[in-house]
Amino acid sequence: EAVALLMKNDFLFRELDRVAPSGIAHPIRNYELMAQLHGSEPLAADSNQRQLVKLWAYARSLYDARDWPAAMDAFQACGDHAPYDEASKRLRARCESFLTRPPPPQWDGADRRGGK
Repeated sequence: EAVALLMKNDFLFRELDRVAPSGIAHPIRNYELMAQLHGSEPLAADSNQRQLVKLWAYARSLYDARDWPAAMDAFQACGDHAPYDEASKRLRARCESFLTRPPPPQWDGADRRGGK
């Protein structure tokens, strides 16, 4: 998280998820480094990567707002844009599970799994 915040003007990142490992009180934001913002091929961000990050940010905002049906559609749009993107599939599936078993009202957006 600290690296993404520090380097956000030089690299294209997307927030993948928030996790709360056992023994950690506050969630940690996990970011994916997508590409350089300023540079030459093959490391420079292309229009497809930039579009995926925009689609993803919208999907994440719906997810954070607990709008599960809209978030599912938005993560599907990410997957349609980038069929190779496993994160879109994973978050869409999580939204689908939240339709029937939503997280508690005090949920902070973190993926918490019991045990190690």
